[in-house]
Amino acid sequence: MKFYRVKPESEYYQNILKAKNAKVTLREIAIKVQEHFQLPYSPSWSITPDYYYHDLDVLNDEQLKAFKKNGIPKKSNKLGAQIIAFHKELISKEGLEGLRTESDINFSYGVMRRSQNETLESLNGLDTRYIKTNSNCVSSKDDFLEEITEAEYVKAYLAAVEAKEGAKNETKV
Repeated sequence: MKFYRVKPESEYYQNILKAKNAKVTLREIAIKVQEHFQLPYSPSWSITPDYYYHDLDVLNDEQLKAFKKNGIPKKSNKLGAQIIAFHKELISKEGLEGLRTESDINFSYGVMRRSQNETLESLNGLDTRYIKTNSNCVSSKDDFLEEITEAEYVKAYLAAVEAKEGAKNETKV
């Protein structure tokens, strides 16, 4: 196994942070769309600003006509077109046009599982991201990884678990 720490000042890490932080905003936008068009609550939402998604199981027959089978609004339907336009407006107001997802970022930087025999685990620690893999992570972009020892990885893992447990305990009080 090989262990890596992602350099917090790297372009890769900044892009990952931007994508992670956008998830909350994307959920808020989905809720605004639901409320504006009086759509039933959908527990699922799109993690990309490129399109709006709605769970079809909660829609009534009239609302279903505005959506494709994959949960994306139809451009050819009046309600669907309004939903698309409103969603794009909200995305624009938040400055999220062109935002890439974490998986897209990982793919472009070569941080992903390459074959079925390779494992890749990503740990979001308190200060940065850590990677555990049974293959070499070689970047085709800038140097954003530094190899670390297993002990350093385990320490980061324990710190992340302790922080998570501490957050759970604070919410129980």
